[in-house]
Amino acid sequence: MNPKPLFEAITDKQALLIEMLVNERIDLSTDEIDSMITELTGIPSIGSMSKQEASFIIDTLMDKQEWDLPRSPRTEDEIEGDCSSLPSYKQIYALRKHVQELGWTVERFSEWLMKHANVSSIKALDREKTKAAYNAMFYVLKARN
Repeated sequence: MNPKPLFEAITDKQALLIEMLVNERIDLSTDEIDSMITELTGIPSIGSMSKQEASFIIDTLMDKQEWDLPRSPRTEDEIEGDCSSLPSYKQIYALRKHVQELGWTVERFSEWLMKHANVSSIKALDREKTKAAYNAMFYVLKARN
């Protein structure tokens, strides 16, 4: 059985570094950074990124980008320690994609997450809460179609 890729949420240190780099770049507007993040994740929110996506944005902002895309998410075998609570990358990807398809704002998605998973951002999701959110999203999409 192949180990599944897991979603490791952006760290606080990475989020602070991105904010610092954005503030230092006078040639970069808030809309442009939101656009960069949306292009990667489908949601214009720093908190929706994985560690790998955040590293990619940081490298881009520092003009040190070596790749055209972020590195692949790590698998259970590649992460040290207990990773049993980390959500699967596939489910997070699907949630973000559906939010984009629905045209929801970050605020709307945060409210929805609070109602269905008792968290306000993707960053706060664990495996069980991601499963609940993923299942609830299935019903939103089913009702829409």
